[in-house]
Amino acid sequence: MKNIYLLILILCSLYSCNNTSSNPMPQTFAYKEDSLMRIHIPIILNGKKLDFLFDTGAKTSIVNYRKLSPIMFLDTTNLCSMDINVKTYHKISKNYLSCGIYDITLGEAVFIEKQILGLHGFKNGEFVDNYTGDGIIGLNIISKYDWLFDTQNKTVTVFNKGSKCFPAINADTLTIIKEKKEDIFYTNVIINDSVKTRFLFDTGYGKKSRINDYHLTGDMIFVDSLYRFVNRNYKNCINVEYYDTISFQLIQDFKLDNIEMQDLSAFKEKLPNAMNCNMFTVGFFKRFNYMYYNGAKDEILLFKSKDMQNYKTDERELICRIKEYTLKLRSIPLKDKDLYKDIDILGSTITVGDNLKDSDGKAEGFFNKNIN
Repeated sequence: MKNIYLLILILCSLYSCNNTSSNPMPQTFAYKEDSLMRIHIPIILNGKKLDFLFDTGAKTSIVNYRKLSPIMFLDTTNLCSMDINVKTYHKISKNYLSCGIYDITLGEAVFIEKQILGLHGFKNGEFVDNYTGDGIIGLNIISKYDWLFDTQNKTVTVFNKGSKCFPAINADTLTIIKEKKEDIFYTNVIINDSVKTRFLFDTGYGKKSRINDYHLTGDMIFVDSLYRFVNRNYKNCINVEYYDTISFQLIQDFKLDNIEMQDLSAFKEKLPNAMNCNMFTVGFFKRFNYMYYNGAKDEILLFKSKDMQNYKTDERELICRIKEYTLKLRSIPLKDKDLYKDIDILGSTITVGDNLKDSDGKAEGFFNKNIN
């Protein structure tokens, strides 16, 4: 039986290496974003239109059998099975997953014949815990093509692999090169011309948190050592500790390789970090006009024009909301308070929680001492 499984797996691999059928290229189509700004690519599987997450942090592409099998046909008569090493930010696990071979279409016209898809939820095989989407496009599909994402118009153009059809704009370019021995998109960048740092570039991971009614979208996640290093060495960094649940930094100036970035946010994850590396989330990708994935070189190019108008973390408004919350927390009347007064952001640490007090044991003077 093991030999039969091995033969099926070898045949599946042969299919997967030679399964892109000829398509009129390039093809451009719109993509969707979810509440975390993650990209969902429209696909057609067995005549059904679905939305698959574009995930540079996943090696294997999957379809959610548990969710979709009640509403569409997914052939399970000729399956192969494999152990898949699943790496997420919080844990690394080996999962047993059944895999089928299916024809799929990206957008309306990029046809892929006989593509291996893992079947999440088939006979209790799990890709990741509590997954509820339609499916995931991992690097085993992504690396077959070149991809150009237009973040402002929310379109993607799919090219033949190695086309190098970069956008014709005057823009700064950040090149992110995948580590050769890794099966997901690990990379190394130089921070502020001095510190070489390892990141996972993960378009499948979005991070948002809320302080009162203020929603903050994260661009990066730092391991504890980098979080503390930035805290100690960058005066233009504001650190916010919100109870025991959220730690994040607002970084006003940050250089990554040759690109000057402003107004970035970085979370320190409270849960265990199994990968022991930092992460660029999909929020970071949204800071750029275009992203080009070069399938031939396994590299990502991010293009940012000087006049790009993208989403912005309003530090002053955030501090105002924290100040308002703190005054309410301490039952200090608000009607005579100018919440925006003394908010001139030069760098500090703000702590919000039950033990928030200044050196006199009062909260009222806290912001004058720390944000001024």
